[in-house]
Amino acid sequence: MYEARKTNQVIREMEIYNMEILWISECRWNGQGMIRHASGATICFSGQESGHYRGVALIINKKITKTLIDWEPINARIIRARFNSKYTKLTIIQCYAPTEDHCDEDKDTFYSTLEETVRKTPKHDVMVVMGDMNAKIGINNTGRERVMGKEGLGKMMNDNGERFADFCMENDLIIGGSIFKHKDIHKETWVSPTGKTKNQIDHITINRKWRTSLQDVKAKRGADVGSDHHLLASQIKLKLRKTSNKKPEILFTTQRLRDPVTRNIFEINLKNSFEVLEELPTEDIESGWTKFKQAFKETSSLVLGQKKKAWKTWMTSKSWNLIEERKKLKQEILSRKENFMRDNTYKRKNKQVKKSVKEDKQQFFEEQAKEAEKSSQQRRSRYITVYKITKSLIGSYQINSSSTVKGKDGTRITKQEEVSKRWKEHFQVYKRQSLT
Repeated sequence: MYEARKTNQVIREMEIYNMEILWISECRWNGQGMIRHASGATICFSGQESGHYRGVALIINKKITKTLIDWEPINARIIRARFNSKYTKLTIIQCYAPTEDHCDEDKDTFYSTLEETVRKTPKHDVMVVMGDMNAKIGINNTGRERVMGKEGLGKMMNDNGERFADFCMENDLIIGGSIFKHKDIHKETWVSPTGKTKNQIDHITINRKWRTSLQDVKAKRGADVGSDHHLLASQIKLKLRKTSNKKPEILFTTQRLRDPVTRNIFEINLKNSFEVLEELPTEDIESGWTKFKQAFKETSSLVLGQKKKAWKTWMTSKSWNLIEERKKLKQEILSRKENFMRDNTYKRKNKQVKKSVKEDKQQFFEEQAKEAEKSSQQRRSRYITVYKITKSLIGSYQINSSSTVKGKDGTRITKQEEVSKRWKEHFQVYKRQSLT
């Protein structure tokens, strides 16, 4: 996701596959925070302080953003988020485990931190631990039948596989990729650059108490963002619920009133609604205002329609067409049972995508700079226009203040209620210091 506009491509695939929550291993973003994407999706990430490697993230669909209760960036390999649902809470822990050739000390540290994160999870929650575990589990489940089936890929476990399976045994987690019967091509989650090695190293697990909620785990080879990993999708039967019952304000397409015909229809419908209201008895001012407002809303909905926010991006149709061509090319290569990562045609197409996206980005910033310069010379609207341009460039990617607030003990606070309380304490102390 560190490459120019790779995030746009990832979110587009997320929308195509109708995914509500998407978790990313090795996002390569620095720092920790929460951002709002132009599509309306929310991205929480946890990465290194410097150096674009490792890093984990989650992308939450706009429709279910309000189900997020809180989230916690543990380190550059682990991130946790908790969601509200109808019957219970859902906790998801996303991981990026050390590779097989890492030293034992790194692996021990990773699983020790992961164990601590799991222990903090409330016992009644549906808990899902998932991510790039770099673990080959194979088909031999002897001694581990309680948490593992025989539908894994390969014959042997590697060291990471042993550690991962033992971790699942200790925490009573079912390995989803080992219990659902699929073809091997739908179990493979990673392809080596040479194309000779295909492994199942990405995994999705769920606590055994909620095993029946996990409907399926399957690799989606059709998804393409130029990665050597396939999209691993799972279906969990759980109805998420908003943390707040406050309904968002409905916006209407008022621009249609500029058309004389539409404006005339709107006026006639509104006049008819008011005539009906005049005949109805009004008990008090409040009920009268409610009926008056309802008449406006019903007329606006009927004539104007609701305003729909479009996902605006500076990527041109040329770049999106190249991305679509690359995706089709990948599917064509896979249908021939060949490795797309070694195919020269795919490599060239991937380079074309990267080049085109970089050119789009450069062109966009140049156009915005020219528009800002032009607007600064105008007296009336210069500040408004420059502000809008600045906001369009950085506003959607501003780090949420809730991700950087810390308590008195130095621990990071992610719950909105606790963040507000902490800010109140801060300003009370600041006010007392100012008075003295």
